[in-house]
Amino acid sequence: MIAGSPRPNIPWEERPPACADVVWRFSRNPIIARDAIPTANSIFNSAVVPFGDGFAGVFRCDDRARRMNIHAGFSDDGMHWRINPRPIEFRCHDAEIGALAYRYDPRVCWGVLTSCNGFVYSFGAALLDLDQPWKVIYRTAPYLLSPQMLYECVGDVPNVVFPCAALTDAATGRVAIYYGAADTVTGLAFGYLQEIVAFLKENSQV
Repeated sequence: MIAGSPRPNIPWEERPPACADVVWRFSRNPIIARDAIPTANSIFNSAVVPFGDGFAGVFRCDDRARRMNIHAGFSDDGMHWRINPRPIEFRCHDAEIGALAYRYDPRVCWGVLTSCNGFVYSFGAALLDLDQPWKVIYRTAPYLLSPQMLYECVGDVPNVVFPCAALTDAATGRVAIYYGAADTVTGLAFGYLQEIVAFLKENSQV
């Protein structure tokens, strides 16, 4: 059961007929190219939330001088993004307080999507105790998604996929997962929470 609201408008593509995977890729990946804004070298780390009738996100965009900045973006369907070419400006009266950082919460129901599943940078899932979330109850031994497509294997950091954000539809159990690919572009994958949790419990290694 997903704790949340029905969101029938999350991005979605059904599992391909010949696919037996629990999590499958969007057929038109990557959804955000490395040069989606004129100055970008790569756009690959995102946090996405429902916003009005569509979606809003923040994206790490490395420019061609390799400066890392966070940019705001908006989308009507969660797949086609309008990313502001100007980075978000963070203002602080004391530059000595510490480096800027951002965090995301990749929780899906009472579970989390995990990265670095094994020696190749893939992603899996874990189920945490609801009251004591530092206790891991289940953790996938096999990956849910690993770098296999060209855009996941070739880029600034080859052979990398890692989950960044997830949108869920509580009414159907559908999950749309945004992920970074080769530290260069942003991809989208899909699954059903019920199937992910069943796979997690059947293939756990804690």
